[in-house]
Amino acid sequence: MKRIPILILLLAGLGYLTLHSMGMTGPADPPGRYEKIMVLVGRMLEEGHFSPQAINDDFSKKVFKRYLEELDPEKNILLNSDVEKLQIYEKSIDDELKGSSVVFFKKAGEAFNLRMEEASSIYKKMLAKPFDFSIKEQAELDAEKLPYPANASEREQRWRQKLKFMTLERYADALDLRTKNKGKEGFVFKADSTLERESREKVSKLMDRNFDRLRKKFDQDDKFNLLVNTITTSMDPHTEFMPPVDKRYFDEEMSGEFYGIGAMLQYDDGNIKITSVVAGSPASKSGQIQSGDIIIKVAQGKEEAIDLTGFMTTDAVKLIRGKKNTEVRLVIRKPAGDIKEVSMIREKIVQDEGYARSAVLKEGDAKVGYIF
Repeated sequence: MKRIPILILLLAGLGYLTLHSMGMTGPADPPGRYEKIMVLVGRMLEEGHFSPQAINDDFSKKVFKRYLEELDPEKNILLNSDVEKLQIYEKSIDDELKGSSVVFFKKAGEAFNLRMEEASSIYKKMLAKPFDFSIKEQAELDAEKLPYPANASEREQRWRQKLKFMTLERYADALDLRTKNKGKEGFVFKADSTLERESREKVSKLMDRNFDRLRKKFDQDDKFNLLVNTITTSMDPHTEFMPPVDKRYFDEEMSGEFYGIGAMLQYDDGNIKITSVVAGSPASKSGQIQSGDIIIKVAQGKEEAIDLTGFMTTDAVKLIRGKKNTEVRLVIRKPAGDIKEVSMIREKIVQDEGYARSAVLKEGDAKVGYIF
């Protein structure tokens, strides 16, 4: 069953019209586009929402707090000093919704990007040497119960505890698996030190993927979209903002119809892998796309290809799908290691299984609507 918002907001359409009219997807956007979007969002919330809150300093303070929590949900990137410096914008978000220059999310993003690189160095240093699991200690991992780190040392300690816990989980699983398989045919005994090292390596790969995603995928537009969505959900938890690509993807998932190449994708150890190809689809007709291929880059027509490093499956899908009869180019790595570029024209793809359907049943004068 699909999860859909209780309110399918007009803001989704607003975002689509606004971002396209201002060229959000282009490389050289005109100045003031963020301001224009914010004003339209503010107007929509005040005039179009069924039960609007007052957009004032109190509302701004709520958005400010929630945005930083969304930006750094585990409170292990930003320092308390960063939050204190940003507090000069705590009461400005309502003004930004009414036409003032959009500054807060940019300053927050600059602080986040700087601290993110610092955190990247921390996890690499921590995972380069073994953890001592003989030491008893406790760690609070619920970010809601934690303040922002008071200084760099406190943040480093928070990362150490997090990484140690993640490694311990994998190490404990490895020890259990070793015990269960002992004596079985083909069993290879591994020392505790080996299992601990392999557990750290697994955590390191996970961290690498997370930070690659933050560097490659979480750009300024994504941070702005996060701000607008924080504003709308602060007004009402069922009110969501969708930028154009997300809106299109949402509509496609609900209808089960889209224009693409007909390849099923799967996230596999940091890669976007093709798991199957739909018969008769552009991918199938190309004769060059097979199950097991890794998609390295995606390009729209003659535009420059986008590296998929750090992308999740849904991110890649949004790039590969598009308008009918438009060109998409995939740079793929075959299982044997050779690299190929494949050009295809998008066609209509229909997914019969699992897409949303609706029905209206009449019982006398009453009507009951179902989405299933």
